[in-house]
Amino acid sequence: MLSDRYFNEDYGEKIVGEVMNNGTETAEFVQASVSFYDQNQEIIGNEFSYTSPSTVDPGQRSPFTVFIPSDSIITDPQADHCYPPLHSPF
Repeated sequence: MLSDRYFNEDYGEKIVGEVMNNGTETAEFVQASVSFYDQNQEIIGNEFSYTSPSTVDPGQRSPFTVFIPSDSIITDPQADHCYPPLHSPF
């Protein structure tokens, strides 16, 4: 992953970023996955999205947007919604 940013906008939250294929083979159906953790480092939610384009040749980059619906995170007033590095095979 090259970059990621979190946005909290009027219509919802999202994380946008870009991945790069550092491998030697074309990656197909590339996904950006996000996990949300509470203060005890327990997973309280997950979301993912495909990059666009979802096929990424070696050395190429592809952007992504992961939208975060309100029901994807268990509501907990004590939760520390952190966004760890996105999981990517690159």
